[in-house]
Amino acid sequence: MFAVNNYLIHSPGSSRAILIDACEDYRSILNQIEKLGLELVYLINTHGHGDHIAGNGPIIEATGAKLMIHPEDVPFLHDPNLNLSAWMGATLHSPEPDRLLKEGDVVELDDLRLTVLHTPGHTPGHISLVGDGVAFVGDVIFRESI
Repeated sequence: MFAVNNYLIHSPGSSRAILIDACEDYRSILNQIEKLGLELVYLINTHGHGDHIAGNGPIIEATGAKLMIHPEDVPFLHDPNLNLSAWMGATLHSPEPDRLLKEGDVVELDDLRLTVLHTPGHTPGHISLVGDGVAFVGDVIFRESI
């Protein structure tokens, strides 16, 4: 589909991990998880476009990870017109989320702490995740766009 950044993060000394966004090349993500000996606990979608949710199903099926997304983007998980997969001749559908993330929510795993910022615009429920010295912003900005 499109190039997309996926982030696999974990605390030093821990094998439990969080994946931020899941592109259609889910096999590479699963291979990296296995190679690093990680247990994927959470999968967070910054928004519901197809290039960020295409790997949700296979990754969740393989790992049992819990899916999180903003409530305003839940309809994107099941509607190929909203998630834009219909434009590519596909019909992407994602599993249901386990947790809905809103402004100010915190996702914690071991020493990781990510605070949710609601950053709508690209989609109504787009979120960014801010941690200690890092921000994962999904499609709030694009390479060479500023």
